[in-house]
Amino acid sequence: MIKYLGRIIDKDGIKADTSHFPSQTEYQRPTTIKKFQPLIGMINWFRNYVPDLSHDLHDIKEKLKTKVVTIKWKEDEKAAVIKIFNQITNQTIIHHIESGKPFTLQTDASDYGISAIFYQKKNLLVYIVRSLALQKRITQLWKKNA
Repeated sequence: MIKYLGRIIDKDGIKADTSHFPSQTEYQRPTTIKKFQPLIGMINWFRNYVPDLSHDLHDIKEKLKTKVVTIKWKEDEKAAVIKIFNQITNQTIIHHIESGKPFTLQTDASDYGISAIFYQKKNLLVYIVRSLALQKRITQLWKKNA
């Protein structure tokens, strides 16, 4: 096992090193926008290891667009943060490519984000996810899936 640039690489594949990631019990929910931004940055670092992160993060990121200085958390937003923390601590391993075996590419889109999964058999090779800016959300759904 090798730890390199925040990742753990071993014979099975690659995963993010969560040793510096706070547990839910250690982490205090931010109450201001200034304290909230590092949370989003930290979660975004794990983007390639957590399926559906854009979807789960969408409502929470909307808080950054408000002019309010003090943040009040709704129950569904608290639940979304707990879900994201659980997904990060129980992340999927990104496996090494096995040459000579077939690949599969699966794509998906919603009004808020797009994603692609590249895998061999049931082994995840790459997970790509991206949130869409407001102007790109206006694009028709069939264009996103194309």
